[in-house]
Amino acid sequence: MARSKEHRNSLDGGIEDEDITLLIGKVRALALKITDVKLKRHGIDLKHYAILSALDPSEAPSQKELADYLNVVPRRISPQLKSLEASGLIVRGKGSDRRSHSIELTETGREMLTVCQGVVADAEAEYLRPLTGEERDDFRDMLLAIARSSALDYNLVS
Repeated sequence: MARSKEHRNSLDGGIEDEDITLLIGKVRALALKITDVKLKRHGIDLKHYAILSALDPSEAPSQKELADYLNVVPRRISPQLKSLEASGLIVRGKGSDRRSHSIELTETGREMLTVCQGVVADAEAEYLRPLTGEERDDFRDMLLAIARSSALDYNLVS
C-alpha cells in the first residue's frame, strides 16, 4: 500500500523517514526541474547544457569521446548535437564517421554557455536556499567525494 499524500508531505513521518537514496532522488528531481525550466527560458534544455558545459574550449573531442565523458552512448547525444549545430552553438569537423567528428563550441556557443552557467547558478541558489553558504560548500564537497569514489567502480566521471 502506498503512503498517503498527507503522510508523504507531513514533516512528522514524511520525508524525514525516507532512505537517503530516495531523498537524493527527490532532491535531484527538484534540482533538474528548476534548472530545466530556467534554461528553457533561454531556448536550451539540460541535455544541451550538459553538452555545452562538457566542451573544453581548448579541445575538440569526438562525439564518442564526448559521449564517454557524459557517460552515454554516442547515438544518445546525436539529436542534441544536431540541434546545437543547427542553432549555431557548435560546429562539427569531419571524421571517418559521425562518431569521430570533432565538436567545438562556436563564439555564440561560448556566449550561450556563459549565460547558461549564470542560469544554473541562479537555479542552484533557489533549490539550495535552505542551506547556509558553508552548508552548500560542504554539500558540494560530499557530492564530489561520492562521485569520485563511485567513478572508479561505475565509470560515472571521466
